[in-house]
Amino acid sequence: MRPPAGPRTAPGRSPHPWVPRRRPGHARGDRPSRRPTHAEGGDGGDDDGEKAPSIFGNYVRGLQWLAEGKIRTDGLAEARNPDNPQPVYDDLQAGNCPALTYWFNWQG
Repeated sequence: MRPPAGPRTAPGRSPHPWVPRRRPGHARGDRPSRRPTHAEGGDGGDDDGEKAPSIFGNYVRGLQWLAEGKIRTDGLAEARNPDNPQPVYDDLQAGNCPALTYWFNWQG
């Protein structure tokens, strides 16, 4: 379907003010993230040669905190038997889940 005829606009701009302008390669906002994916070298700003923070490093640190028990996860999810999943899905849809979500325990 062709857009309705209207005033010409600059390339990349929508003729409709309610349609957001999209830029390829930029999922959030106008600028790409300035945080590196992986830390490189000792440019953390400290004299001890610590690496600068990175997205990957933040994931690693978060997983370490979970493994060490620094972050409590009790009550976030409740284990259910996968033999009868329909009541589990019904509870989730109705919002009757006592925890944030359920997970299926396939090991029995």
